Amino acid sequence: MYGITTFASSCTLFFLLSQLGTLSNAFVEGFLFGSVYKTALTKEKGERLSVSGYESLSVSGLYIVAIKPERGGILIGQMQRWVVSVNSADGEPVYPIKMSIGGGMEAHGHGLPTQPRLIAYGGKGDYLIDGVRFNMAGVWRLSFLIESGLGVDRVDFDIQVDF
Repeated sequence: MYGITTFASSCTLFFLLSQLGTLSNAFVEGFLFGSVYKTALTKEKGERLSVSGYESLSVSGLYIVAIKPERGGILIGQMQRWVVSVNSADGEPVYPIKMSIGGGMEAHGHGLPTQPRLIAYGGKGDYLIDGVRFNMAGVWRLSFLIESGLGVDRVDFDIQVDF
């Protein structure tokens, strides 16, 4: 079971920066990380693992991150909790962290209809986020800005939401 933590996400800043759009990605990455990172990845970013789970290496390779709905599949129009697993590049669980969550539908030019936030740590690098809601079918991006003793890095997931 998940215990309540005192971590607060800084969703507002990350959300505003994520709304700059794809034309400003280099600026956003430079602003957040000091420079634009290029990393040879062994997996495609946001690789789909199954109907309900995704895994990706973070932009500069600090973290391996997996996400999935806490219960069942991806639902349209319903508030959901998601489990975010954060491990080092060596596969070790990462704790503690600060996490900011943003995203939206790039094809439609809008952000998320909610502001997901980190609410609990479940052990073994698993974190619980609350407030994820996809209000229509299509491709949604969830972006996570993660900060720990290893450093600051970002990971993006493009999620296909179907009826």
